[in-house]
Amino acid sequence: MEDGGSLNSISAINNAGPADSLLPPISLMSPSAISSSGYLQQALDLLKLTAIPPHPSQSVLQRGGDIKVDIKNLHLNSEQLSNISSIYDSANHFHHLFEESNQSQKEAAELLGHQGLDISNLEDLSSRWSIRWSKLNGRTKKHKRCLLQCQCGSDSQARKAKDDAIKLKQGEKIYPHEWKRKMPYNFTGCLAHMDITFSLKSFGIIRITGILDHDTVCQKQEMQRLPPVPLHPHVWQHALEQLDAGATIAAIQETNRQRCQDQLYDGQHSLDLANANIRYLFLPYDTSRLYRMHARMQGVDFSQPPECNIDAWLDPKSPHYQPELADAVFYYKARQNTSERFKICIQTKEMKAAAWKYAHGRQLLLDGTFGICDRRLLLLIGMAIDDKHKGIPIVFLLFSAPAGSQATHAGYDTDIITALLREWVRALGKGPQDATFCPKVAITDTDTKERGALIAIWPAIFLLLCKFHVRNAWANKRKNLIKMGTVMVFAKEQVTSRLRLLDQSLIASEDYKLAQDLIQQERNYLTVMSTDPDTASAAKSGLEYIDYLVKTWFSKELWQSWSQHGRNEAAKVLGVPIHLVVPTTHHLEAFNCILKRKHIRRFQKGGHRLRFDLLIFLLAKRILPGIFDQWATEDMFYIWLHERFAKATGRNTLQRASEIRRQHHHNADISKKQHEFCWWSEESRIASEE
Repeated sequence: MEDGGSLNSISAINNAGPADSLLPPISLMSPSAISSSGYLQQALDLLKLTAIPPHPSQSVLQRGGDIKVDIKNLHLNSEQLSNISSIYDSANHFHHLFEESNQSQKEAAELLGHQGLDISNLEDLSSRWSIRWSKLNGRTKKHKRCLLQCQCGSDSQARKAKDDAIKLKQGEKIYPHEWKRKMPYNFTGCLAHMDITFSLKSFGIIRITGILDHDTVCQKQEMQRLPPVPLHPHVWQHALEQLDAGATIAAIQETNRQRCQDQLYDGQHSLDLANANIRYLFLPYDTSRLYRMHARMQGVDFSQPPECNIDAWLDPKSPHYQPELADAVFYYKARQNTSERFKICIQTKEMKAAAWKYAHGRQLLLDGTFGICDRRLLLLIGMAIDDKHKGIPIVFLLFSAPAGSQATHAGYDTDIITALLREWVRALGKGPQDATFCPKVAITDTDTKERGALIAIWPAIFLLLCKFHVRNAWANKRKNLIKMGTVMVFAKEQVTSRLRLLDQSLIASEDYKLAQDLIQQERNYLTVMSTDPDTASAAKSGLEYIDYLVKTWFSKELWQSWSQHGRNEAAKVLGVPIHLVVPTTHHLEAFNCILKRKHIRRFQKGGHRLRFDLLIFLLAKRILPGIFDQWATEDMFYIWLHERFAKATGRNTLQRASEIRRQHHHNADISKKQHEFCWWSEESRIASEE
């Protein structure tokens, strides 16, 4: 194209309709014309624009005359940055202020039209310009300032470097490979960019500053990839409402398809498909942004490191202080160096009331779980049993594993549990009659760390071990010693059968001397079996198992914790019938499952673990209050139910079927149960509950 014709092509291009080409209307010029220092002046003369000196006398606050384009918001490599800086330093960039007159605004529109831009539609997807930064100016917010960059000058690796710096600050993982370019146009090193200020009401252009010249390759380039089409705000709004109500992504997509087919979204009926810059179909890759938007809607900023968010929420001097969250957290210790550990303890007002009502002077359940968030945090849950024999969570103790630990449970020690339990007792304060919180009985799994911490805080507490976890530990040891294999071996079957019966008898034992006699009788029998060459191998494995029981589980103090004798003694300590003493931690295990699979999973993206700041936020403000609200609402319903049929029942309080079944189960005496002829039933139950 000739140089002279290139300038005349401005009006020709702007007169061309949008149907002539999908490409932005950029005139093609020779390199000599582009490099000519008089090119911009010729363009101004052609468009009848008034030349403005490099440093106009008008005030920045009046019309934004002397401004500096913030090129750090552009995605530039080092060479581009150097070239652009040189152009600005030498004042060779384009800079012009426009008046409100029709003629001046027409000239501004023609200038933008030459660049393929419409001020009322800067988000046009067919344009090669992308908005890199925008801001509403002034107190009245009537003016908007936008920084646009030609996509041919947007360096993907420079953009990745910025993204990596943000992720490093947030402590997130960095993608180790180069980004694959997804922009519609290939990178050519183009320097073109514009800083535009305009009126939001009239779309009147106030100022244009920047570099308007495109390089030769950029001018000739066509669209190489389809641009990403943004989702309509009404679709986002509806999807967020569904997600907040607990809907799955599959349910959100199904609802979206139906609404799209019925054209129920705003603006869908009048949408011009030929020139649309918006879509209404929710696509799979929208889920990531949906979860981020949902977190931000609740007050969790994913652009900040999780530890910074938590610190800001709990700091009364912070603008992001969360009073409701701070009220639920009774102890917080930030991890300021590698030798320290992150600690946070949660107890809502409902949990505190339940602790005094159902755990003080009664039975406490304590167990830990991990794998609840994206960091190596361990959650220790304290639980009480209410009057309906249901488990009530009364405290959440979270702490991190020490530096250098390969697994979360590696930092699970007695000292830190003791320290957190002590903080819990301190936070509970004084109860009725100026009493200090003190449960009389506690039950844990087979982990001795929890038992040591409980004794350190409450020396007189009576400790029980979960029968399920004890039997499970015994079964695992027995299976490890006696390899059954795929071929039935009679000697192994016989020894295994006898050891299972021994386990059952020991669990049901109420006298320590009789329990020792059972062990000795079985040892004698297996010793005789070991003299027979056909059964010697199985018998020796059985004897090893007996030694394991005696060495690991048969001290008198430990026997009292897992035997029926211990449950009997706990009933005496509590002054309740024996069926009201919980023999397992199943209430806690069930609550863990509900917590992870129901309450936490609804906020997870594709099953991935939550950020730990979001987890703490949800526990304190959504999950735990929601659980107690649900229980309170159910109680109100059953109160109404009894009152509704009080006349028909003769004012008698009738039990529901579920309560009758539960009461019948708890009243059953384990010592009277017969498993001798069906030894596999209990073992199968244990395996199925793992």
